[in-house]
Amino acid sequence: GCRTLPGAELESGEGQMFASDLDGESSLTPGECLGDHWARRLFRTDLMNAIVDDVPYSLYISSLTLAYFADSGWYRVDTDRIAPSSMWGRNAGCEFAEEKCITLGGRVHASSSPFFCNNFLEHEPEEGVTEIHGCDLDSSRKAVCSLVEYENPIPEEYDYFAKDKYLDHTNSYGGSDPTLDYCPTFEGFSNGQCEDEGAKELMEVRSSLEVFGEVNSRCVIGNVDRKRTALCLPIACVIEEQSLMVKVDGYWKPCSYAGQIMSVWWNPNDYVVCPDPSRMCPTFYCPNDCFREGGICDYQTGQCMCATVTNSSIGFSNYYSYQSCSGSGRPHFEANNQLVERMGVELPDYYVENTTLLLDDPRDFDDKVSRMFSQLNSGEVVGLVASFVMCVIFSFLVWSQLFKLYKQCVLGTSLMKVRSSVGSLTRLLRIPTPETDRQHDGTDSS
Repeated sequence: GCRTLPGAELESGEGQMFASDLDGESSLTPGECLGDHWARRLFRTDLMNAIVDDVPYSLYISSLTLAYFADSGWYRVDTDRIAPSSMWGRNAGCEFAEEKCITLGGRVHASSSPFFCNNFLEHEPEEGVTEIHGCDLDSSRKAVCSLVEYENPIPEEYDYFAKDKYLDHTNSYGGSDPTLDYCPTFEGFSNGQCEDEGAKELMEVRSSLEVFGEVNSRCVIGNVDRKRTALCLPIACVIEEQSLMVKVDGYWKPCSYAGQIMSVWWNPNDYVVCPDPSRMCPTFYCPNDCFREGGICDYQTGQCMCATVTNSSIGFSNYYSYQSCSGSGRPHFEANNQLVERMGVELPDYYVENTTLLLDDPRDFDDKVSRMFSQLNSGEVVGLVASFVMCVIFSFLVWSQLFKLYKQCVLGTSLMKVRSSVGSLTRLLRIPTPETDRQHDGTDSS
C-alpha cells in the first residue's frame, strides 16, 4: 500500500491522440472517451476501470468502488458483496502509483516486477521458439512480456525506452495495450496453464523441477542455468498457520516473504523465488482491504490498522498513531468452510486446512544420483569419473599398506609367541647332568 496517496486517480481527460496502433491506425487517449473511470494502469482489474474486457464477470464489487459509493452519500453499500482483494498492484508500494511503470533507464522497480516487464523477444515469432518471461497476473500460467514495436512514434510521456542505446534511441517501443499507458505487462500463453498436463510439452523448462497437471500447480519465478524464467510448481495457502508453502524439488517449503530464495539441493544455480504471500493468499492479509474495519493494511503483519488520536504532551496539537483495529492481529480461521463463509466467495484450489495434507515426494538413492548426473556436462562427467577412479586407487594403496602392516604385526606377535613356547618346552625337556643325578641319588638314600 501507499499511505501518502491523497486519493484514487481517475483517467486523464486531455483528449490527445494516441500513437498509431500496431496496424498503423490512430486511436484516442483513454481520457477522450474513457474518462470518469478509475485509472486503468492502477486499477486494471476493477469493474469501474475504463475497459473491462479482461475483468472476470462477478457480482462482487471492489472495496475501492464500494468505498467511493459510500463516501458519495448517495448509496448504502452491502459489505457482503465485497470482491476479493485484487492482485493487480497489491503491496507494490508508492512507486507503483506515483512513478512510471518503467524508469528512464528502461528498468522496472523491484516492487512492480510482478506486474510490468521490459523483456524484448530474442527470437522472431516465425522461428517457433517459445520465450518465457514471467507469470500472468493470477499466476495460473506462464507469460511473455507484451513489449512491441509500433509503426509510428508513441507519445513522449509514454516513451520509456528512448534513452536505450541498444534501440538506437527510437521512440516506437511500448506495451501492446495503449490504455495501460503503454506499460508492458505479462500476457499469459493460451497453452501455458500450469494446471494443464498438456502444457508440459511446450512450456516445460526443467523436467526434474516442474510439476504440471495438478490443481494447485501455479506459476512462480525462478532461476534455471543462471537465467530468470517461470516455473510451474505446486503451492498451498495453509489456513491453520496462515502461511504460503511451495513444493520445491519434491519438498514443501515455507515462503515467508516476497523474494525469498529457495535453492535446489542438486544444483545451486537453480532456485525458486517466493511470490508475495499477500498476493497469493490475500485472505490472510487484511481481508477485503480493511473495508469493514475502516483502517489501512499493514502488509508485514496482515493486520488492519486504525488511526487513533493522541493528545500532545505540550497541549498545542494532537497527533495520530495506528494500532490494530481488532487488537488481536490477523484473524484466525479454523477451517476452510469458515473462511469461505466469511469471505462469501469460493477459495482457490490451492487453499488447504493444515500442513498434514502436504506430503513430500519419496526419494531414493538412484533418483538422487540420476538427478546429479543429469546436471553435468561431458567434461564434468569425465572429471567426476576420473576423481572417482583416483579415489579408488588411493584407497586401494592405503588399505594395502595397512593390511601389510597388520600382517607384519600379526607375524611378529606370532613369532614371539612361538619363541616363548619353544623356550618353555626346552626348560621342561632339559636333559639331566651326572651331578644332578648324584644329588637326586643322595636325596633318595637319605
